Amino acid sequence: MWARHGVGALALAMVAALGQGRLARPGPTSAACAGQPVGWRQDGVTTLHCGVGELAGLLLRCPPRAPVRAGVVVEAVVEGGRCHSRVDALPAAQRLARGVPLDANGATVDELRAVSGLGPALAARVVAGRPYARLADLERVKGLGPVRRARLAPHLSLGPPPPLWPAGSPLDASTPRRP
Repeated sequence: MWARHGVGALALAMVAALGQGRLARPGPTSAACAGQPVGWRQDGVTTLHCGVGELAGLLLRCPPRAPVRAGVVVEAVVEGGRCHSRVDALPAAQRLARGVPLDANGATVDELRAVSGLGPALAARVVAGRPYARLADLERVKGLGPVRRARLAPHLSLGPPPPLWPAGSPLDASTPRRP
């Protein structure tokens, strides 16, 4: 019975309600964020947080249209009395500096150039050789052997990072519905 009503979403809402008082405080510095860094932009100032815990109250009030993942900035937007959140990716260099790998199947040539060891020509060949089913498939790119691939592996992934917060409100799942 409890599972039908989204007890997990309700528990998340309670944790968010308890943490709402901390939303106005600045988040930790980037050196303290070793986990899943997410930014929050308010009044033109971007603050870095470790995960979405401190943003949960904002995200409950203003559900995002896209999932919140590591390496993004969330901005609350009020339009016509309605509130929603806009999710924008951080520039590639900032994502890499925060330990968020780039998607080898989705990054542009300019984004891949931010990875140390990938110049413009090699980044273009990586883009041209898509799609990749696993990181070892990068070795089929001319100039990218096993040693270089091993050096690039911490900075590249296949697919985007897992979502830290779903699109929309998790409370939608906890609303009882008639059969």
